[in-house]
Amino acid sequence: MGTCLILNAAMTTDQQSFRLILSERSPFARRIRMALRSLNLQVTEEMVNVLEDPKPLIGKNPLGLVPTLWHPKHGWLYESSVILQILEEEHPGALWPVRSHRVQHLRISALATGIMGASVHYFLVTKMQETPSERWAADYLSSVVEGIKALAEELAQVPIPDTYSQAHIDAGIALEYAGLRIPDTANQLDQTAFRTLLEKLRKFTWFEASRPRQ
Repeated sequence: MGTCLILNAAMTTDQQSFRLILSERSPFARRIRMALRSLNLQVTEEMVNVLEDPKPLIGKNPLGLVPTLWHPKHGWLYESSVILQILEEEHPGALWPVRSHRVQHLRISALATGIMGASVHYFLVTKMQETPSERWAADYLSSVVEGIKALAEELAQVPIPDTYSQAHIDAGIALEYAGLRIPDTANQLDQTAFRTLLEKLRKFTWFEASRPRQ
């Protein structure tokens, strides 16, 4: 998906800094929150509940979703992958490695975002509908389980360093969100590689503080 580009030659002081509209439990918004933090970019956060009141997003994101980011150069941006692509272009090598294991890191991020998306849909189908669809729930659950298996295989091929790339952060976010929304994945999530990754990530105050709660 593309970005929403707003050009304004006379920006106010607020428009000269990053502004992130997010919801507390959105794994996609958390991706951007963590990326901005790891890049040491100053950002103002606005917490919303898009399931109850999407009005704060009117005029900013026509999709009515989070994350929605005001970028001082580009205006309002949305879709976490697009936002991260733009941030990486401005900070080469700061999110994903430029050379060593780059393909593996990008594949880990792809699997992680897939797990996030399937987990979100599973929650919406099973918890937010008066008559849940068993078929769709089973399909989304299968996607999460298979995604977790593939993620474990990818992580086994890429050493977990002390300095993390966006891929490791994405993986941690996906695992925590799946555990929050789909208790049935507990056995799949109880793996040494996953525990090691989360233990290391949670040592960072900024990661642990953004962890979604029940």
